[in-house]
Amino acid sequence: MFSPVYAATIKGIVSDKEDQEAIIGAVVKLDENKSITTSGIDGSYEFKSVPDGRHTIIISYVGYAGQTKEIEVHGQEIYKLNFVLQNARINEVTIKGSKNNGSDEAARLSEKNAENVMNIVSARAIELSPDLTVANVLERVSGVNIEHSSNGDAQYATIRGMDKRYNYTLVNGVKIPSPDMNNRYVPMDIFPSDLLERLEVVKALTPNMEGDAIGGAMNMVMKSAPKELTIKANAATGFSQYALSDGFYGINNNTIAIKSPEETQGRGYQANASAFSNKVWDYSKNNVLLNQSLGFSIGNSLLKNKKLGFIVAGSYLHTYSTSSSFFLLMNGQPESSPVIPANTGAFTDINLRTYYTETQRYGLHARLDYTFNNHNKISFYSLFVQTNQDQYRHTIDSTIGSEPGIGNVNILDRNRVQNGSIYNATLKGDHDLTDKLRLTWNAVYSLASAQRPDWSTFETSFATKDSSGIRSQTAPTVDALTRQWEHNTDEDMAAYLDLSYKTTIAHMDMTFSAGGLYRHKTRDNFNIIYSISPVGMNQTFTNFDAAQFAFSPLSNDSGNIRNPNNYSVTENTAAWYGMAKVQATEKLQILAGMRVEQTDDNYHLTTLDTTQWPAAVGGQFYTDFLPSVHILYHLEDDKNIRLSYYRAICRPNYFDMIPYNEPGEDYTLIGNPSITRSTADNLDARYEWFLGGASQVLIGAFYKKIYSPIEYAFNTVNSTTQTTGKAALDIMPINGANPATNYGTEIVFTKFFHRFGINVNYTYTHSSITTPKRWYGYNAATNSIKGDSIVNVAMPLQGQAEHIGNIALIYKDVKLGLDAQLALVYTGPHIALVSGFVNNDYWQRGTAVLDLSFEKKIIKKFFVYGKVNNILNTPVVLQLRQNNIYRSGNIILPEQDRSNAITVQRDLYGQVYLIGMRYKF
Repeated sequence: MFSPVYAATIKGIVSDKEDQEAIIGAVVKLDENKSITTSGIDGSYEFKSVPDGRHTIIISYVGYAGQTKEIEVHGQEIYKLNFVLQNARINEVTIKGSKNNGSDEAARLSEKNAENVMNIVSARAIELSPDLTVANVLERVSGVNIEHSSNGDAQYATIRGMDKRYNYTLVNGVKIPSPDMNNRYVPMDIFPSDLLERLEVVKALTPNMEGDAIGGAMNMVMKSAPKELTIKANAATGFSQYALSDGFYGINNNTIAIKSPEETQGRGYQANASAFSNKVWDYSKNNVLLNQSLGFSIGNSLLKNKKLGFIVAGSYLHTYSTSSSFFLLMNGQPESSPVIPANTGAFTDINLRTYYTETQRYGLHARLDYTFNNHNKISFYSLFVQTNQDQYRHTIDSTIGSEPGIGNVNILDRNRVQNGSIYNATLKGDHDLTDKLRLTWNAVYSLASAQRPDWSTFETSFATKDSSGIRSQTAPTVDALTRQWEHNTDEDMAAYLDLSYKTTIAHMDMTFSAGGLYRHKTRDNFNIIYSISPVGMNQTFTNFDAAQFAFSPLSNDSGNIRNPNNYSVTENTAAWYGMAKVQATEKLQILAGMRVEQTDDNYHLTTLDTTQWPAAVGGQFYTDFLPSVHILYHLEDDKNIRLSYYRAICRPNYFDMIPYNEPGEDYTLIGNPSITRSTADNLDARYEWFLGGASQVLIGAFYKKIYSPIEYAFNTVNSTTQTTGKAALDIMPINGANPATNYGTEIVFTKFFHRFGINVNYTYTHSSITTPKRWYGYNAATNSIKGDSIVNVAMPLQGQAEHIGNIALIYKDVKLGLDAQLALVYTGPHIALVSGFVNNDYWQRGTAVLDLSFEKKIIKKFFVYGKVNNILNTPVVLQLRQNNIYRSGNIILPEQDRSNAITVQRDLYGQVYLIGMRYKF
């Protein structure tokens, strides 16, 4: 008879004795060289089909003392044999290197030991992800969804359903100003991701943190100086699918005038139409333009005992992208009739837009650390980042009632050059004054700036006819021309001081801390628009150089320099805090304290006289008391429970409180000097289970109550213009009369199975804010329109998606030197723009974006890597949630794929590919 052969399985975990973290890539041998494997990303190894008998397992790893164990196996049993390795010692000298602060394991350890609720993304996770900017990295953090720009780049973060205005940005724990033209919040795409050591998303503030983050804070911890010589470099190239297949029309940047005529010639200069160059309309088409990505860093520690540490890191990213957009231009007020439901969206034009965007991103980070002794250390670090973006937009604008390109058609060409930069320099000192008393201080200078030089729009129009199947077109005529210059600076000078004292009272370890900050901010904004008219009626357009323009009326030759968009703001912020951290028991830690912040804002409209414009000066002064309590309970060594409460504020953006009036293409922005800050009470609870290595389970819940919430809304107050509907196109920031609520839950699950791993997070968020809106409907009794009824509508907060999810499938084979990741980001439907009319809010449809990345070691210290973004070419769709009357009947509009929603915008960006080489020493 045949006798079955039984074969056993031997498996186990290889870990570090000191910190119990998994060791990745340890060499595991079965019976000398009979079978060899390596430990996976969870520290695991496995041998299958091991015959009966006694076997020897040998473990080796650089920097650790090897181990050998014997085991006897029988049958088809599974045998577990774990190894705990100790640092190797030669002649009593430890040769273990310093802990890698950029590893996944270090990120999990920081989360575990943090005093408050936060999520951390390590430098290694960023390096292996498909992401090149910090904004893209943020999109993969639980509870964060991202607002994208017109070219598809991730840009602004919404944390836990709280709009970007409710968050702030830190570099190494220091708040930085924003280059955004109008707002406090920072565009996160300006930061190259490869400059980071880790990215922290803080979701519960402690008293020693600035208090204006109801949603949360984003802290970018930049690369720190290593103990040994470390060199990294990368270079990559690739392309954007649409730019390759459809071609790319680029702006000739040399033709852009950096300063306006008024700035170069002096205040009140009367320009001539011929002073504005038409060369800005000379586009060059390229069919093959390659994206470029470069990065470099070098660091070391020098002098005796390595007292002087340094690192210098740089990044450069140059991309070309082409995207397309379908857009419906909304009428000032909705439709209503006996056969059309109340507040049905009404549209005047169909726009087909094509964007050609060239973006260059620069980043440079430098740091010096000098350690005087074990008790005194001083550090200096500086960061400079800049984004230059040139965009040409071509629009075909057709009147509703005809298909695009038929009927009355306007061709609008727009050139938009935007340059933004941030510079930060921080001098920091850490001093142990005694064994118990510690002093930390920071002296900070930051400058953010932005430019929009010669933002130009040019318009021509023609009519097409379709008679008896024959289509004809009239000669195009020259229409409007505008040239606009705008720039701003946002300068901060700040000082931070923190004192902490450690002691023991009643057998409890305690740390008492106190400190504060003072910041002086100056923000300036310049804006001028020249509106130029064609000479004569129905001037035929042949080319840009032949077009003739003049100022009509002649007074336009000075531009609109005397407008409220020229202003300066000063803001002085003073803050003080006191807090205590008490280790009440071995397992229970309590941190509690109070922060006081005092804000003094003053604005001045620099080109307007207060006798003619009383609102040309103004400001706000207020003081806030912000208590917080954070409880951390260690259930076991690897399990925590956290409970937190904190109070926070949201200051109005500078542009919110200026009484400005800025006409736009689709609506007019107006300021609101009566706007006030928002305040909020925030509650958090989280269960944490750290499974070893980078594996973890986090389950949390949060609740926020926001008082006087700030949102942009269509202004319908001005009754003199309600009959034309133009009031509905005025958008202004307002405070909600009733408190808003926002609550939800977050789940994070990360687990590795030898060479495979899965990283999943899901966030459910529900918010509610009551907003007054106009109900514009038909009154059957009077056979008339009833357009002035005001009703209170409960709705989600702007930008809040009810469902957000990420899933990443990870593969890592140390032996092959291969890392790969397939990542999906899902963002549920959310309000993109609030309307003043019931059921007319713009909702962004849910999106699922799939990305791929990999890294493969080819020879020692050299790796090839690749990234593919937006594999599914997911469209971004905005819609009105109402019955769609435009799928049949008298007016049929394109892109209407649903009966219960009207599509008002649909954007496509295409795939992006990158392949490159990386060097690590």
